[in-house]
Amino acid sequence: QDTLGSRQRCVQETRTALRRGRSVVIDRTNPTHWHRSFFLDLAKQFWIPVVCIWLDLPAEVCIERLRKRKNHPTFRYSPEMEKILRLTIAQIEPPAVEEGFTKVYHFDRAADIDTLDLSKLFERQPSPGPSSPTAADQSPETPQEAQASAKHRSAAVALKKP
Repeated sequence: QDTLGSRQRCVQETRTALRRGRSVVIDRTNPTHWHRSFFLDLAKQFWIPVVCIWLDLPAEVCIERLRKRKNHPTFRYSPEMEKILRLTIAQIEPPAVEEGFTKVYHFDRAADIDTLDLSKLFERQPSPGPSSPTAADQSPETPQEAQASAKHRSAAVALKKP
């Protein structure tokens, strides 16, 4: 969303990718059920499983990681960014399978996040229903390129075509 400019644009691009049979990683904080619901509803429309990665670190660890970021295209440390980060952390509603996720992976130690191998987390998930006919013949992409950016507290959502 930071690159695309709005949640609406992120949902639109996700829908387009899913129609083309692509797997999608939504790398954004999604602190509440409401924030995640847009992507979960979209996944239901395409009958695809959704994996959630919940990076649950203390605020001070998140701020330190933000300070160390040098090459992120949109998030560079500033007092304003720290304030936004703290406000976001205060809103966190832990994600749950009951929201519609196929699986929720919970990571609460920085060491686990530093060694996180997303390709193992996104192995084939059972489909919640029939595949979308518009996406039936496409092969999914691997989510490894999301590895570098999944280093802060968030609930990334992966929508993967079965």
